[in-house]
Amino acid sequence: MKDLPQGLYELLDTEALEELIKDLQLSERTRWEPVDEQRLFHAITLPMAKELARWLQREIASGRGTLYDRIHDSIRSQHLLEHLLHSCMPLEPKILTQITPIPPEPEIIKRPDTPLSESALLTGASKSPTLYSQMEKELASCDRADWLVSFIKFSGIRRLYPALQAFTRT
Repeated sequence: MKDLPQGLYELLDTEALEELIKDLQLSERTRWEPVDEQRLFHAITLPMAKELARWLQREIASGRGTLYDRIHDSIRSQHLLEHLLHSCMPLEPKILTQITPIPPEPEIIKRPDTPLSESALLTGASKSPTLYSQMEKELASCDRADWLVSFIKFSGIRRLYPALQAFTRT
């Protein structure tokens, strides 16, 4: 990650992230949110998986020996675990939630209650978020949307139509 444009994020507070924010002079425009234990587990494992994939990609691309040997040597490397733990260790139990726009641009207000970066069961119970409200908030806060739908009713599309129109105009 070399740039942090304005927008919504779900990034763990790591040394590398704080350095990037400082280098890009974004400290005044960052919004952070504390993370509870359950959410911290996901906040740590997702970047670890990405960093592991990047590590393996670099090591495998190095071209030393057969593909099997490169994968085997990479996974057995003592540096791998040290690198993963250092790069993904949170400085504090918090996540970056937003880089706010430079005024006079309006701030992003709608945040999903259950970000798509986390698993959530939307039951339709009276006190839980509805699928409609979460989709509307995701559309209001994302820069791209890919949908795979196995079933849908026209009434659902009609209800989301204003959010879809607003999304396609931006």
